[in-house]
Amino acid sequence: MSSKLQRREPLQKRFEKKIRKDPSGCWFWIGALNGADYGIIAPPGGLGKTAINKHARPLLAHRVSYELYVGSIPTGCYIDHLCRQPSCVNPQHLEPVPPVQNCLRGSRTKWSDTKVSECRRFRTEGRTLFEIQDITGIPHQTVWTYVSGSRRRIPLAGVR
Repeated sequence: MSSKLQRREPLQKRFEKKIRKDPSGCWFWIGALNGADYGIIAPPGGLGKTAINKHARPLLAHRVSYELYVGSIPTGCYIDHLCRQPSCVNPQHLEPVPPVQNCLRGSRTKWSDTKVSECRRFRTEGRTLFEIQDITGIPHQTVWTYVSGSRRRIPLAGVR
């Protein structure tokens, strides 16, 4: 093991050096950001040539925060920023949610719970994915994720 890895500080200590607590309640990440403005931090084994795992990738800081201060993230869940600030890592502003719910809460989505329920109703009536696409304007691939129930955890209203 390289001497650089032996000197690496524990993840929580490195993490806490990279936050700025704001009066708004947000804990803003002042370390590196990815292209979507989410904080990133090197994993405990490091990155690059000196890393224990040569294929290691940076960790998302908001996910690290949730795991450090709250606990494990449920399998398949995303961490949603309730404050809508991608660089916030305050665990009180973070909530694990299924991917579609996270997408629906985001500012870029245009598919409401009502639209999703409508897709499911049309499917139970026997309409094809392409017919539903034509009626709702939702791409047929997205319709499939909604009607299959694989990515959205709202009641299926009889769809199996």
